[in-house]
Amino acid sequence: MARSMDFELSSSQYVYANDSASTSITGDLSGEAWFKPETIGINQMVLSKSLDTSNQISYGFFITTTNKLQAFFSDNGTIDDTHYVVCATDDAQITSTGKWWHVAFSFDISGEDCKFYVGDVDTEPALKASSLIFGTTIGATLDNNASAFSMGARKYATPNNYVDGKIFNTRLWSDVRTITEFQDNYKTILTNTGTNNLNDAWLYDNNLTSASGNNDLTAVNAPVFTNDVPFGAPVGRNPIFFSTGGLAIN
Repeated sequence: MARSMDFELSSSQYVYANDSASTSITGDLSGEAWFKPETIGINQMVLSKSLDTSNQISYGFFITTTNKLQAFFSDNGTIDDTHYVVCATDDAQITSTGKWWHVAFSFDISGEDCKFYVGDVDTEPALKASSLIFGTTIGATLDNNASAFSMGARKYATPNNYVDGKIFNTRLWSDVRTITEFQDNYKTILTNTGTNNLNDAWLYDNNLTSASGNNDLTAVNAPVFTNDVPFGAPVGRNPIFFSTGGLAIN
């Protein structure tokens, strides 16, 4: 049965999975999730693999105080120029609360090319204009470190950038997803990890397990699952029902 997870900013709630090979992506990567904000105008981390101690920053994807999409990437775990880049949409994208938004990014590391896509329940994901806003270049691979993978906050020594809202159907890919691929599957549950470069998926049903079983989540400060989801059946343009144990949608 489909469920989203409700994160309360006032309670400092988030979830995380310990470091693993499938979240330690060092090459091309993409990420996506459905997000329903209860607050906008604050930094809100959709997903991240970074830690501010011992130079363990890899990548992250979040909503900014100006409601833009932003992503960061590091090749050596630091935020030093020539090792760390940050890109963002040119304009605000998450412009209202109480609405489900589909947010996604892709990063071609060899071309140092980051793209962002935004859609909603009624509109397919579309490419949004974006720019490099910090850094000039990074190396050929992202940093492979022991930081945890988190959603709903950046899991620093003192966590920050808490989400105030709901997250549903988060996916992490080890390739550059195209706009067609995002559009085909943004309203579909995919759980066939290891196929088509899907590294893992989370928060699409009523538990903290990951689709792969290798990145099960730990909840901090008791975020709860809710019945509020952006779709009740797979209705993507060209739905593909990949599953390891049945489609988890009611």
